[in-house]
Amino acid sequence: MTKKYIFDNNSQKVLLCLLGVINMLFVVKYCPAYSFLAAAIYGIVLSSSYCYYKYFLQDKLQKRHVYILLFALIVCVTISLLLLVDPYSVTVDRWSALYNWSDTLFQGKYPYDTLTHTHIPENYPSPFPIWQIVHIPFYFLGEMGIGHLVTLTLVCYVLYKYQKSFNLTLFLFLILLSPCYWWEITVRSDLMNNMFICLLFITIFHFSFRETRYMLPLGIIIGLLLCTRLFTGIPLAVYFIPYFIRKSTTNKLKLIVGCLLGFVCPFIPFMIWDFDRLFFFEYSPLMLQTKQGSIYTLIVGLIFIGIFSFCWKNYKEYLLYISVILFSFILLNFIKFIYHDGFMATLTNDLFDISYFNITIPFVVLGLCLSKTDNNENEKISLFDK
Repeated sequence: MTKKYIFDNNSQKVLLCLLGVINMLFVVKYCPAYSFLAAAIYGIVLSSSYCYYKYFLQDKLQKRHVYILLFALIVCVTISLLLLVDPYSVTVDRWSALYNWSDTLFQGKYPYDTLTHTHIPENYPSPFPIWQIVHIPFYFLGEMGIGHLVTLTLVCYVLYKYQKSFNLTLFLFLILLSPCYWWEITVRSDLMNNMFICLLFITIFHFSFRETRYMLPLGIIIGLLLCTRLFTGIPLAVYFIPYFIRKSTTNKLKLIVGCLLGFVCPFIPFMIWDFDRLFFFEYSPLMLQTKQGSIYTLIVGLIFIGIFSFCWKNYKEYLLYISVILFSFILLNFIKFIYHDGFMATLTNDLFDISYFNITIPFVVLGLCLSKTDNNENEKISLFDK
């Protein structure tokens, strides 16, 4: 009889703790009457559900009809939330930063010169051009939340194709149990989706294209991902820095040129349109994204990236390290606010946006769903095989 383990490796213990802590912050914030009791109950439910699934249900539920059932359930709940919650009733304005950008663009005006639906003077669109362009179809459909359904479908498709390496049932199960995911859908935030897309590219590259000789196209794709949000630069740097170091000088130059082309070219139309507004306006996307955090957290973040880039030896370790880096980067800023204003005041008075912790969730969840061995990492897999 094969011996069963709840945790396939020690990294999963850390990842489960991160998943629990992030979700418990959302429970504390949005269940103020019984905040800590509700958070404690949630933590127990999450950990016990995960352990029960891993020990008793994992082998039984690795079935196609289970994938479909869980996927359909998440889709139904998502559609219900999108229909029930009026986007104009929420104070989170990430959806309107995308919607109003497209609306202004198709009126023939400079698209970054628009406010979000909150009409707060400093709330201008911050996503870079590529992420804005990706959401234009959802603007025409009249619902930015459709992006969540598209992202979920893409993630499930990739994990299904790589089912030797990932547990799709566990992924869907953890998503169902994550209040932070349902918060993203309710307020139509695109932050977690952005990181999921970045992680999908890294996952596909890792399992199918690591031996590619096409450095220029690879660099362009990396540059395009950087042209969504600067946060994507952290997981991309940790993964590709050691890859870059091992390449020849010619290939290094191709990668650099490709990255520059992918990042700079989407900005060129906006440079021509209004150069001063793009580079020198206080609330331009470049200014908004580069002023996040402090110089100290930036220095610590760069040190973490430099160290961990050369520490990971397999994809399991990569997902663990990048989860820790992203969580630590946000946590340092969170602690600074707690020090000045106290924990509950910081959390309940919106002094700090805890949704930034959600950039960690894609890496945490995929790390928990990764198989216990790395034997499949060297097996080239096609995304398009039947």
